[in-house]
Amino acid sequence: MRVSDILTSCAHHHVAAAAVASIGGDFAANVRRRANGAGVTIGDFTAERVRMFSGRASEGDWRVVAATMEGQDLALLSGLQVVMTRMMAEDGRAPAPEHT
Repeated sequence: MRVSDILTSCAHHHVAAAAVASIGGDFAANVRRRANGAGVTIGDFTAERVRMFSGRASEGDWRVVAATMEGQDLALLSGLQVVMTRMMAEDGRAPAPEHT
């Protein structure tokens, strides 16, 4: 399993939603809350964050994802969880949009 597999599969909203559901637990509940807050589906929210990560990630970020995936039975899900955790943390640091 390669890191690029996360990008090619989880950039599609149906696959992304299924992957989040497969991870489940607090992680999936957090993604659901964030998606609801953004007014989009879990799949759309996740797919967009995967695409954003792809455009913003440093070499170090990619190494962390790859290291997390290595040797995992469900490598794609492990990698996606790292990507989404990073992107949701980044969302939390982003300034609120200004309303005019």
